[in-house]
Amino acid sequence: MQEELQSRHFSGKQKLIAILALVVLIAGGIGVVVLMKVKPPITPVPITTTPTPTTALTTTTPAVSTAITATSTPIPTIAADTNLYYSTTNKSSQSGSFSIRRINSNASIAPEEVFQFPSKYYYNGRYRIEPELLVSTGSKLLTLNMINRTGTTVFDLQTPSLEMNSALYDDTNNVIYYVLSNIGATSGLPDNELWQYDLNTHQSEMLTSKKLTVFTKWTLLAKMRTNDLIILEKGIDGTKVYGDLLLISRKSPSQHKVVERDNDMLLNGHLNPAKDTWLYQTCPYYNQTAVGYECAEGEQLMKYSLGGKQRIRLYQNTETTANAADQPKRRTISSSYWLDDNNVLFTQTDGIYSLNIDSKVLTPKKIYSFELTNLDEQFKAHPIIRYADFDQIIYEYSNPDAQLYRYNMLSGVSLPLNDSIKPEEVTSFFRVRT
Repeated sequence: MQEELQSRHFSGKQKLIAILALVVLIAGGIGVVVLMKVKPPITPVPITTTPTPTTALTTTTPAVSTAITATSTPIPTIAADTNLYYSTTNKSSQSGSFSIRRINSNASIAPEEVFQFPSKYYYNGRYRIEPELLVSTGSKLLTLNMINRTGTTVFDLQTPSLEMNSALYDDTNNVIYYVLSNIGATSGLPDNELWQYDLNTHQSEMLTSKKLTVFTKWTLLAKMRTNDLIILEKGIDGTKVYGDLLLISRKSPSQHKVVERDNDMLLNGHLNPAKDTWLYQTCPYYNQTAVGYECAEGEQLMKYSLGGKQRIRLYQNTETTANAADQPKRRTISSSYWLDDNNVLFTQTDGIYSLNIDSKVLTPKKIYSFELTNLDEQFKAHPIIRYADFDQIIYEYSNPDAQLYRYNMLSGVSLPLNDSIKPEEVTSFFRVRT
């Protein structure tokens, strides 16, 4: 009886709990329904935008025509195992033909002709990527691809009286700077103009200009990290060299900063790869003789910091000889060349030397000796370094005729280049890693 009452009692509790749960569930359902009914429907609102008006780009200088693509026929490739090229101008041709050739490591094999043009061109260095080069002719600028052997016109001013003798690509701003010379001037002094061509807008703007003598011209060398453009203003009248080394600011291009020079020999110098230091050879005082000039004190190798305006003597040739009359002839420095920003090469009558310009003790190291034993022959040789890297040195040597040689930095062997490579026709050597 008691068990029956307990079972009924718990059943009642269970019923009560069930009833309460049902009430809560219903109430929650009603609440949910009520919430859904009172919540307003979402109506999408259309979004309208007003396009921003674009302002047309205008320039006060003449616009250069949009790039015209002109693909040349690829030249068949001849097997070669070197990436050393050179540009050459055939001076015997009336119009001065231009070509780019690839040197074969086997001197008995003639260089491979990669490009050839029937008129005068200028090699202006690299373009956007390693295998592309900039060349110019007249008032026309082209790029050459060294892999697929094709050329593309960047722009053509179609002005016969203008000559573009130098140009460089600035990858920071995607522009090309170039120099125009008015070779067709019939009266007065010709203008030399520095221009900027924007590869994005295809617009050209003249930055600055200067009237120069007939024998003088501007050559654009490089753009510094300070955004200054380096221009060599150089003229040759007979044996006399004159002009200036200019730094032109991009912010105020009309102001030409002239590099102070100790003498005109500075104009025959070279810019380092970092484009901030100038290397040249000079003499404190030249003695004029019947056959030219001699430096009795010994020629000096100098460097000039373009940013810090600091001039430092790196080396002076004070070689002595048994015959005092021959001594000035031995105290020459025929040429100099940047191997990299820390090492330079230079030539004397007896050999090729290297010098680490950052070492505490500036002591040259002789890396190659010329084999001539006759001093008179050495004096006339005038060895000139035409190109150098850590693999090779290309130098010109007269014995008695001018001949180009390649010195192998690894083996220490020097051999003549192919006889078809004429020193007087080569305008530049360069390496392209394809």
